[in-house]
Amino acid sequence: MEVKINNKKYIVPELTFEHYTKMEEQGLSIVNAIQKEQYMLLAMAFTCVVVGVDRNEAERLLTQHVLGGGSARDIVSAFIKAIDKSDFFLKMRDTLTCYVS
Repeated sequence: MEVKINNKKYIVPELTFEHYTKMEEQGLSIVNAIQKEQYMLLAMAFTCVVVGVDRNEAERLLTQHVLGGGSARDIVSAFIKAIDKSDFFLKMRDTLTCYVS
């Protein structure tokens, strides 16, 4: 699967525990972000994983992406699709009580 961020295509890896913790290292709880519908935070954390950058760079890329006519919704949709294809995240489904499908 691919996701387009700032007019560049990135391969989305199968999400694992490592990716989960990398996303949470960016200062958010994935569970809370889903429950509170904080989609921009989810887009930022997912961008960190896919592009392999820190929060500041992900925020810069997302700003350029949106200003260039892109949608954060597409990135969040790619995140949700990646969850659906991830053995680890599927097993975590009980923890992600407000799982978005």
